[in-house]
Amino acid sequence: TGTGVYITGTGNPVISANMILSNGSNGIMISSSADPTITGNSVNSNLGYPIRCFGRHVGQISGNVFTGNQYQKIFVSGDVIRNSCSWAYPDIPYLINGDISVYGDSGIPAVLTLEPGVELQFARYYQLTIGTSSSTNPGGLMAQGTSADPILMTYNDSVGSPAPGGEWDGLYFDNYASDADCILEHVQIEYAGYSSNDCLVCNGSSPTLNKCVISNGAGSAIYCLNSA
Repeated sequence: TGTGVYITGTGNPVISANMILSNGSNGIMISSSADPTITGNSVNSNLGYPIRCFGRHVGQISGNVFTGNQYQKIFVSGDVIRNSCSWAYPDIPYLINGDISVYGDSGIPAVLTLEPGVELQFARYYQLTIGTSSSTNPGGLMAQGTSADPILMTYNDSVGSPAPGGEWDGLYFDNYASDADCILEHVQIEYAGYSSNDCLVCNGSSPTLNKCVISNGAGSAIYCLNSA
C-alpha cells in the first residue's frame, strides 16, 4: 500500500530492468543520503510520482518508462549539485520542488547538462542557481535544445493557471558561473520572476544565449549587473 521501492542509507544500489506497478504511493523514493542508479525500469500506475528524489540523484536516472502514474512527473527536491551530470529526457517533466544550486569545488566547475526536450517545472518561489560568489566554487549549465526539441523551464502546471506575478523565481548565473560552460540554445523560459523578480539574472557572468525565448515573466526578461 506504500512506496514500491524505497532507497535509504548510504548505499549505491543498481535498480534496473524491473516492473514497479500499482503501488499505493510513489513508485521509487530515494533518501538524500543514498546514491542509486536507476535504469531501464517500467514504473507504471502508482498512486503518487513514478520517482521522488533529490537533485543529486537525477543524473543517474535514465532509460525508464513511466505510464499511468497519478502524477506523471519526476519529483525533485531542492539540492546542491556538486558533480557534473546530465539530466536525461524522460518523456515526462521534472517537478523542481526546492532551490537547485550547481557548483563544484577547488576551482573545478560542476556542470549540469540538460538533454534536448527536457522540461523543468518549478514549484512556486524556487530557482536554479549556477555558480557562486567564490572562485573556488564555479558552476555551469549546458542546456542545448534543438528547434524540434527545445528545453523548457516553466511553472508547475498542476496548480492551474499561472499567477500574473510570476510562478517561480528564475535562472541565476552568479559571479563564478563558468562562462565557457554556460550555453543555452533553444531554451524557453516562461512564467518566471516570482514577486516581480527578473527571469534570468547574470551577476558578473556572461553565459551564451542563442535562439532562446523568455516570455510571460514578472520582471525584466534578462538583468545584468556587475560587469556581466
